[in-house]
Amino acid sequence: MALAEGWPDEPDTLPLLKTLAQLGESDCLRRTAVRALAERWPHDPALLPLLKNLAQFESDESVRSWALEQLALRWSQTSGMFEFLYRCAVTQSFERQYDFEDNPRLKALVGIVQHYPHHPETQPLLQDRLAHDPDDKVREFASEQLKQFTIEN
Repeated sequence: MALAEGWPDEPDTLPLLKTLAQLGESDCLRRTAVRALAERWPHDPALLPLLKNLAQFESDESVRSWALEQLALRWSQTSGMFEFLYRCAVTQSFERQYDFEDNPRLKALVGIVQHYPHHPETQPLLQDRLAHDPDDKVREFASEQLKQFTIEN
């Protein structure tokens, strides 16, 4: 986002991006603001709660997905992040209408596999998603990852 790149030190840039991430007129604008915030201001103490809130309660699934992706990418070492992603992988509402749509449950699951592959609950979660997730793409991902676990062990 040009605003974050061009004026990162301006005192109004960070608050404006936080507002755009939550209240921007389009999902594209909100997604872009989420990414700019996570890339430029990962140490802002208000950002983690903001992204968690967006990941859970944003009405647009693509914004929820982007928030989850950024949380997994930049805050995987934060206490409680595995549990947060786990809950999102199991409870996020999503019903695929088009093949290109981002599923927040899948983004959370990808984050878990990438950042917590050896966590004792990762493989059981994949087994659960393979057996119970209503989305084909989540089940396919879980199946592929479980095969990888079998090959590696």
